[in-house]
Amino acid sequence: MGEVYLADDSKLGRRVAIKMLPESFLRDAEAKKRMLREARAVAAMDHPNVCTIHEVGEYEGRPYIVMQYVEGETLYERLEHQRFSLQECIDVASQIAAALDEAHSRGIIHRDIKTLNIMITPRGQVKVLDFGLAKLEQLSEASTEMLMSTPGTVTGTAPYMSPEQLRGVPIDGRSDIFSLGIVLYEMATGHRPFDRENAVATITAILFDELPAIEDEQYARLMPILKRALAKEPSKRFPTAAVMLEELHNLMDRQPSRSRRTRVPAEVEATQALPAAPPAARPQGKIGSIAILAFAGEETDPEMEYLVYGLAESVAGALAHVRKLRVVAPASTERWNESTLDAKQVGRELNVAAIGVLRARAGADELYVDVELLGTRDGNRLWHSQFHRSAGDVTALADNIAADMVQHIRTSSTLSSAPRKIMKKKRPVDPEAQHLFLKGRFQWVKRHPAALKQALAFFQQAVDLDPAFAQAFAGVADSYVMLATMQALPGRDILPRVKASARQAIELDPALAEPHAALGCAAGLIEWDWETAHRELEEAMQLNPNYPWAPHWLGLLYSGAGKTVRGLELIQLAQTLDPLSPIISVAVGITLHIGRHFDEAVACYRAIIDSETSVTAANYYLALSYEQRGEFDAAIAQFNLLIESAGPVSIYIAALAHCYGKAGRIAEAEALVEQLKENARQRYVSPYAFFMARLGMQQFNEALVALEAALEERNALLWFLPTEPRYDPLRNDPRFVALAQRYGLTPRV
Repeated sequence: MGEVYLADDSKLGRRVAIKMLPESFLRDAEAKKRMLREARAVAAMDHPNVCTIHEVGEYEGRPYIVMQYVEGETLYERLEHQRFSLQECIDVASQIAAALDEAHSRGIIHRDIKTLNIMITPRGQVKVLDFGLAKLEQLSEASTEMLMSTPGTVTGTAPYMSPEQLRGVPIDGRSDIFSLGIVLYEMATGHRPFDRENAVATITAILFDELPAIEDEQYARLMPILKRALAKEPSKRFPTAAVMLEELHNLMDRQPSRSRRTRVPAEVEATQALPAAPPAARPQGKIGSIAILAFAGEETDPEMEYLVYGLAESVAGALAHVRKLRVVAPASTERWNESTLDAKQVGRELNVAAIGVLRARAGADELYVDVELLGTRDGNRLWHSQFHRSAGDVTALADNIAADMVQHIRTSSTLSSAPRKIMKKKRPVDPEAQHLFLKGRFQWVKRHPAALKQALAFFQQAVDLDPAFAQAFAGVADSYVMLATMQALPGRDILPRVKASARQAIELDPALAEPHAALGCAAGLIEWDWETAHRELEEAMQLNPNYPWAPHWLGLLYSGAGKTVRGLELIQLAQTLDPLSPIISVAVGITLHIGRHFDEAVACYRAIIDSETSVTAANYYLALSYEQRGEFDAAIAQFNLLIESAGPVSIYIAALAHCYGKAGRIAEAEALVEQLKENARQRYVSPYAFFMARLGMQQFNEALVALEAALEERNALLWFLPTEPRYDPLRNDPRFVALAQRYGLTPRV
């Protein structure tokens, strides 16, 4: 778009490219303002694979951009006269992916990745052009002009566009990943995968046709990467460009020849006005992702195991602030044998490049820790050290371990060029309060009402001892939210406590993600305030991209509102951050269930139960999906097993009563309602339980009375009012519709 001129920068003695934007911008002040804003955002990027923007401005009212002049030829021109080897395909795609990773991390989507927008210097360095400008092109030119030219031909943009771009729906970085997949396929085969005889046929092929297989055996090794990058649904693609880059590196490592094109030293490139950093390539021992595993030594007092888990969480928390390092949440180590730990197997299960193994021996006063950093590609030890600290100094110990790990990672991988996020110096925490906090976290992750009440007590004691302990205040907020979702406390009663604790945590430490996530979860599930929920959870994801519960909760909120595709995408993102969390895996099943994909939901729950038999949530939701499939006997048997193992929890009893009612076993359902009434005389039982029981028996008048009481209490499960399949018999009842509208619980589709 516009014209491009080669010019000399007389002040700095360099050649530059000047792009003059179209005159149409003169007539659109808003477009001109947007162009300047986006160009400035791109100018802030400093990456060896991104064409640098030096200046933006206006000349006689016409916007212009001064860019780095890149010698060489476009990838389009290179492909006209050269066939790339497999290694060259991977190398070029890796450099493009590295550029996209940098841009996406800054919220910049390219929108027009194609061979004409990719330059290759004489020394093989890739430069991606026109970041952020494709959107402006779309605003300034008619879409038909972009997609079609003369009959029988297709312009350079349409064949690279993602399905969501063609449909005109909102896009994110995964759209660029699709376009990169097209470019990679074209490099490997010499043609694009969905090119057809005209633009309409090409668009149809992108939307609906299967990816053609690559017949050449050598290049066919790219197919697993291409199939994922070119998935029609964004949720089935690589979640980020960094993950795609990791897979490209893994494929390069598996090639028989490890040779790559010779690279010129950075200082030589610098003389040609190129950035001094070398182009993206995987050095030996690159670490872009890591998981932390902690094992308690045999001599450790069982009552001190919380300290070992807390140390692992603290180390992971410290590593989470390292830019471009994906940190998998500390996993339960029960599935692995410490003495025969296979780093390669763990790496495959958790999809990480390295694991940090902490072998700790905790006593009443001292903590001894043996630390290893293991590469998952070959299982080799990359670093080893031992630490001995006072048991009251867990935070400082975790920071020391993380700092040493980062130092090794930086000196042996491309991560060394990525700066750490600037962190405020931590204030000292009262040692006893720190221990109480760690005990609280140890209980919180169990996700059971009794354990959550213990966690809440520990967190509350911690803030009483140390009123400036931000993380403990966040723990209080987290515990109240979870107790409400598990029907242990009325949502209306806990909401002010969540807000007070979370806001206090934010005031004490504005960089903490957890209190924002708690505020967002409470706003969505309890207050039914979608705007606040979305804003706070997005803020949490920005503050700590490695915190899995923020995308987990946001995904559930999207699903409950009827946006199950986006909900599933977010929950799958949470899975990449905590691959072994059964709770997050259950959320995948919930989203499938809400979307009426009951067979797939059952398969999901069964897989969880096969590996984690004690996960009550999986058993509960499995029974719900059996019921929706009309398999009442299987559902009833599953509910009874659940109640036998977990106890007479009101939500389980109510679900069983609902199922009895649907199966026509009214007497058994009525008996359970009487049991709920008896329980309510002794402890809190939500009106929601009576709503569900009466609904199953088709006693709609009583059900609606109970529903209104549950809505008044702000029951957390009613966020799913627009979509929960069990509510379908009431969808056309004017009383139900009026209640949903009164509380703002209508589908957001």
